[in-house]
Amino acid sequence: MFVVENTIFTSIPPRMRRPVQGRDFGPAWQTACIKSWKGAGFQVVSLNAPEEIEALRPFAPAVEFKTLPAGRTRPLFADFFTAANSSKSRIVGIINADCMMIPPIGFANRLMDHLDGIVIVERFNLSKETLRPTGVRVEGFDAFFFKAEAAATIARDDHWHIGGVWGDYWLPFAFHFAGFEIKTLPAPILLHLEHDLAWDWSGAESYAPRLINFFRAHGGDRLDPRLAAKLPNPGTLRPDDIYVLHDLLFDWLQSRDPLWKPEAGSADELMITVLNASAKFPQPRRHILRERERALLRGIRALLARVIDALGLRRMLYTLGLVKRRQISS
Repeated sequence: MFVVENTIFTSIPPRMRRPVQGRDFGPAWQTACIKSWKGAGFQVVSLNAPEEIEALRPFAPAVEFKTLPAGRTRPLFADFFTAANSSKSRIVGIINADCMMIPPIGFANRLMDHLDGIVIVERFNLSKETLRPTGVRVEGFDAFFFKAEAAATIARDDHWHIGGVWGDYWLPFAFHFAGFEIKTLPAPILLHLEHDLAWDWSGAESYAPRLINFFRAHGGDRLDPRLAAKLPNPGTLRPDDIYVLHDLLFDWLQSRDPLWKPEAGSADELMITVLNASAKFPQPRRHILRERERALLRGIRALLARVIDALGLRRMLYTLGLVKRRQISS
């Protein structure tokens, strides 16, 4: 029986916009992503609603399309698992549709030789203005690879999906708690072209308790005690706790051993060094940036308050409901 060794699953959007220097390269970028996956040795399968598939026909035959369950427009990880279970591939991946894979390191062959768990893959961003690496730290993962048979052992949860809030953290931990090891790569191997933010940080606050409760319910002796000790109480989460939790989980995941280490002095090591240098410039972390923004706002408010008081405007502005009552001079 013919076996497709590697299949990568995704969900291609029916319309992708990627403005670069005033021109839209969305379809071209999507085509380049698909070509990069196939060039790296993967068959490509996209899960979409029926009406989306009709709009995506120009990408066939490079992409095989599978229909999502009725009423669903966005695939869950559970949908990808079902597709993986029914595939004839030995190794499968799940990838965000707008991430291009860098093939020179022979990634697919590395999977064949070393994979025994789940591999989590990072990206780095290209500026939509200059097409140069931005160096901005991306605290997340955009592709995952594992043996197809492993998907059947993961407890079904119809909440999480790729590209969704906390989904890229839930998935590797779900594999880890099921007994699999998490592996990283020695460098980010995905390119991502910047676009307007579609990720809603407010969802991080509302879904964080669900993730924490998942850790406590399923982690058992597989949950690192040092990690468990730092998990916040899901019932009393503050906004700053979300940033701390995000960094805590990302750091733990990123610290897992790489799938392989390049041989010293090899072309492989040179490529890994180039990728790491391109991907990682020193950048303040998100919660540090947020605190700096808060400090700046506090300074601006204090300055405005002094100006208002110096001009004797507080009583009038208070009457209009524009400032809080403080000490109003007579």
